[in-house]
Amino acid sequence: MTRHDFQPDWSEIFTEVQEHLTAWRREHPQATLAAIEAEAQRVLTRLQATLVQDLAQHSEAAFFSTHPPEERPVCPTRGVPVQPRGAKTRTLRGHGDQEVRLANMRPAPVASRLFSPLDEELGLRSGDLTPLLHERLVQPGNMVPSFGRAGELFTAFTGTPVSETTVRRYVERAGPVLLVLAPPPWRQETTHRTGCIRVSMRHMSP
Repeated sequence: MTRHDFQPDWSEIFTEVQEHLTAWRREHPQATLAAIEAEAQRVLTRLQATLVQDLAQHSEAAFFSTHPPEERPVCPTRGVPVQPRGAKTRTLRGHGDQEVRLANMRPAPVASRLFSPLDEELGLRSGDLTPLLHERLVQPGNMVPSFGRAGELFTAFTGTPVSETTVRRYVERAGPVLLVLAPPPWRQETTHRTGCIRVSMRHMSP
């Protein structure tokens, strides 16, 4: 696979979206704007998941087995070219709880069991949320006093349900990342209710 091979055909799904929304509007001639927004958003989340999946999947990192060893990705921990060991599929949850499936080659243990060239290239983190939803979950989780309430707000705005336990796990895991992204002189705080670290974005006086 090369960068010039990418020729996606999205005409069918675009047509489906157009036909569905046209039919829906005919069936709901007096729909409120809120109802129209909600239906359009629901349909477009399916379209978004397909586009994201196809765009992310088109990468040489997903199928490195077709390249000679000297052109393959290098394991960051052992410094050796990764060896293919069959295919795997990672499923993430995006907006509207739509699945984004990423199929790529699994590296052999000679490199690292935890290293995935495609995951590395895409900047994927642990967990089952897409990176954008990952960030949008951590933000209210750090701002709202209750993890349960933060989860409710996240679900309301993204259409992707999460539990209070999930919010807590993502926020606590993000603590060290926030410290890296916002180093001193930003003020650092420790929240006693979770043990995780918060970073205040208010600049401290010199």
